[in-house]
Amino acid sequence: MPLPPPPPSPLRTAAEWLVGLFAVWQLVFPVLANLLEFVPLRPTAGDLDPPLESTQRWGRFTANDTVQTAVEAVAFRVVWYGQLTGQEHGWDMFTPGFPPDTVIPFAELDTADGSTVRAYSRFDPLAFRQPWLRPPLLHDREFNYEANLFMIAWHFDPTQPADRPGRPDLPARVRANADLFTRWLTWQSRRHGDSTEVRLILRYLSPTGEVTELPFARLRPNQVPAMGMLAVEAFDPKLKRFVPLPRWDAP
Repeated sequence: MPLPPPPPSPLRTAAEWLVGLFAVWQLVFPVLANLLEFVPLRPTAGDLDPPLESTQRWGRFTANDTVQTAVEAVAFRVVWYGQLTGQEHGWDMFTPGFPPDTVIPFAELDTADGSTVRAYSRFDPLAFRQPWLRPPLLHDREFNYEANLFMIAWHFDPTQPADRPGRPDLPARVRANADLFTRWLTWQSRRHGDSTEVRLILRYLSPTGEVTELPFARLRPNQVPAMGMLAVEAFDPKLKRFVPLPRWDAP
């Protein structure tokens, strides 16, 4: 009679269990991560200063501090895992509705000889007469970085009155994401030669074909900002000029 197969080694059995548990966790994680966004959680210090935008529902769901703290510990670890593994969800990109316009950023630079040049995005459909198809993952990091810039002002309609109620506060949003703007403007200045001033301009393309340009942020690479102020400045649509932005650690 044939001999019975040898029992699996403990190491193999443990590996199989770990793989199985990981597969189950990956099925549970997306559902859990989405459900936890509906559970009111208390904001952390990082969510208050600067005031980062989030799809998370802030507040409390129970008066019991032990239960509230326990759920928050689980929720923040779920968020951490999503960020670590690149599975963070961003439903705010699609809800409550699509933005009214297509928005594309470009850089406008003042050079030392007094001239002004424009550096259009490689993804700008108006900058090329016959744009080619973009292969997947090619210049993907640059594309997503630009997306993070213009999505901050995606729902801002530059054709509407600047003092219209409910309009996004663009200077406050630039201040909340100052590092994002500073890095991009610095990169553009170095990429196209040293400049005395570089501005981020947003080009709004409406469904009717109209094109509107709106200044958004400005950086003077060789100028030291005033004490207590950020290096980047924001364009205020109400004042129709760039305004300085206080640092977060300024009194």
